[in-house]
Amino acid sequence: DACFNYIIRSTVCNESVNMLSEIVDFFRGYKQIRLLSLQPVDVCGRCITTGTTGVSGDKFVALFTQAKDLAE
Repeated sequence: DACFNYIIRSTVCNESVNMLSEIVDFFRGYKQIRLLSLQPVDVCGRCITTGTTGVSGDKFVALFTQAKDLAE
């Protein structure tokens, strides 16, 4: 709804880190989004039982920086 401002939080894992720019590009079309929070996954709990893998810090920072530049 246009009268609300939203905050979107997305957990980024090794399987999705290469899509950070696409994620930002998708959400930047929505004017109601006040904040888009992209955070690397903390490998514990469900990650262990589902096989979800973490992303290297260097790779996350590099791709996050590219995605941030796209958002600005």
